[in-house]
Amino acid sequence: MEKRIKDFEPKKQTINEMIKQMKETAFNARKLADSVDIVEEMIKEDGCAKFLALSGAMVPAGMRKCVVEMIKNDWVDIIVSTGANITHDLSVSLAGEHYIQCDPLSTNDSELAKKKISRIYDVLSPDKTFIDFEKNIQEILSEIEEGTYSSYELLEKIGKKIDDEESIVKAAADNGVKIIIPA
Repeated sequence: MEKRIKDFEPKKQTINEMIKQMKETAFNARKLADSVDIVEEMIKEDGCAKFLALSGAMVPAGMRKCVVEMIKNDWVDIIVSTGANITHDLSVSLAGEHYIQCDPLSTNDSELAKKKISRIYDVLSPDKTFIDFEKNIQEILSEIEEGTYSSYELLEKIGKKIDDEESIVKAAADNGVKIIIPA
């Protein structure tokens, strides 16, 4: 037996102090601390290709700016994402903020449908947002030369045409980060 487990001391501390303390614990707390070490090493290592995989509804969940900061700080070289995350990012860029918290246990989806509101677990979004997004993305696509493009090539062209500095797609295009949508 190598190291004894130390109880986590819940006190006012920095995030770095908290993560360091988690290294002395077990289960997911220690795994989180190990993950921080791996990410830090990966960021510092020259020549290391840094992939970020996104699944789930990251943009509706409020994680859009986190991803943008990772891109701008050169923590990411390639993003592999579901199409939904990129659609949500572009819909915010092209149709405006539209996410509202809700309680999924007390929300009536039938009533929401009558009001033309979609629910993504505990987040609401007016259907009009996606209608406006569709209109605006069609305008952008009409400005792009016809051809066959990979997802990252097309998203780079789209990213160069949008003004939203908080967009994942724009940040990726501006910083040479490829976004791959495999399906």
